[in-house]
Order: sequence, then structure tokens, then C-alpha cells
Amino acid sequence: MENNLASISKSERTINWFQSHPTVQLQCIHCGENLNLKGKSLICQSNHQFDMNKQGYFFLANKAMSNRYDQALFTSRRQIISQSPLYDALHDKLEIILRPYYSDKSLSILDAGSGEGSHLYRFTQTLGTQHSLIGIDLAKAGIHLASDYNGYILSLVADLTRLPFANKQFDVILSILSPANYEEFNRVLKEEGHLVKILPNAAYLKEIRDAMVKLGYLDNNQYENDSVLEVFLQHYPETKIERVQDTVALNTIQRQALVEMTPLTWRLTDQERQSLLEEMGTTISLDLTILIAN
Repeated sequence: MENNLASISKSERTINWFQSHPTVQLQCIHCGENLNLKGKSLICQSNHQFDMNKQGYFFLANKAMSNRYDQALFTSRRQIISQSPLYDALHDKLEIILRPYYSDKSLSILDAGSGEGSHLYRFTQTLGTQHSLIGIDLAKAGIHLASDYNGYILSLVADLTRLPFANKQFDVILSILSPANYEEFNRVLKEEGHLVKILPNAAYLKEIRDAMVKLGYLDNNQYENDSVLEVFLQHYPETKIERVQDTVALNTIQRQALVEMTPLTWRLTDQERQSLLEEMGTTISLDLTILIAN
């Protein structure tokens, strides 16, 4: 982190972010009125109040997700996204896709399903900090970890079914290997905005599936995204489709983190995970479809 941000608290960084990125209007999830920052609270005209916690983020949902998405998973996810080359080809392609839109203005970008904020933080390094980058996730553990990036991005506990934003706020919405709510996306996306959704293809992380089949942990190694793609194209017929493929070498620590974060392996015992690590080899495949809708 830059020294000027590392020297102040997470809550102060969030306040600074609001002061320097006023372009996105937050909305009360209870009454739909605008939320405004007063001290360390977001308050609407009906006096619904959301207080910033000690980590400098806001809880703008009726309830958080309570399941396997814990701090250990998001720590492993950060290791893979930020400290390994696995997603470099995706980030490079997304930067090329976004470049024409930010050449002459600052963008408002929402990462819907941002987890611990690693993808968004990567964009602050490639696109710059002048853009309003906001991440939302219903997993409190992910947003808690994302608070490390306060000041660069804004992270909120929020629900896809009730996004805490006024209408027509975002130039770009990213949905990276996450669920989607197209009705809400359409509501908060600007008329000239772009929805960018990333889907896994058959070869994505195929080494893990192949090894699990060989070890008897999985019945078959087949994967298809046809149904998700079909629904997306029904909503956005004029979609541009691109594909990103790469094969990268991961070290032992990175492979351990990948196994930890991958839902396929969550039901495995520690001994089974170790056997999987020994079987799957050192190279991992990236194979993703990028859907770009206007």
C-alpha cells in the first residue's frame, strides 16, 4: 500500500474514498432513498442508518451469507488472484476491453461478487485510482478481507437481489465467475454502460477435475456452461463474445491455495486433498468466456 494510505486507519481511508469519488449514489435498502455519508454513518432522509464498522466497511444487506465462504477460502483466493499468474491473461484481456471506455473519463465500475477484492485492486494498478471501483459480496468474510484495500476501492456487504445503489450509476458491471441478477444489473447500469460476465469453459481447471476422477473423488470430468450462456444471450442478444485461454505453472503453495478455494474440493478430507495435490501436476489451465453486453 502507498504510505499515505497505510499510515491512516481503514475507516479514514473509506471516508477519504467517499470524498474523492462522489459519482456513485448509494441507496437505502429499506426505503430506496439516497444514502449520504455523515461522519462514519450512511443515513437516508427516513433516518435509516448504517454505521461503518471498525474495518471501515458498511453492511448494506438484510443478512450475510453463512456457509463455506470463510476467511481461509478468501485468503487462498487472494493468493491465487494476486500472487500467482493464473488470472493474468484474464486481467490483460479485461484491461484491453475497458481501455476504450476510460480513455477520456473516469469510470464507475461495480464488481458484483467481489469477494476479497483482488480483481478490483488489480484494476487500480492497471487503470488507475481515479475510477470509482466498488465491490459487493454477501460473504462478510470476503468484504472483511477486502477492507485491506480501503481507500483504493469501496467494499460493501450487499445482496445481488437488492443492490444498494440508485438507478443508472455504473459505466461497467463485472460478474466474474459469480451468480448474476440481470434485473438489478439493468437497473443500476447506465444507458451507455456495459455488462461484462466471465464464464468458465470445459478446460477451466481441468487438471483438478481429471485428478479427482482418477482418484475416484468425482464421477466425471465434464463441465458445460451452455445453460448460463443461453440465459445471458436471452437478456442481451447483442453480446460480444471473447475467449481467454492460458496454461500456467503454479508452485506448491499456489496449488494448495487453488485447491482450498475451489468448490469442487470442499467435501474432501485433508488426506484426500493431499493426494489430489500429488496427482494434479504443476500446470493449470485457464479457459474462460468473456461476454460483453451493451
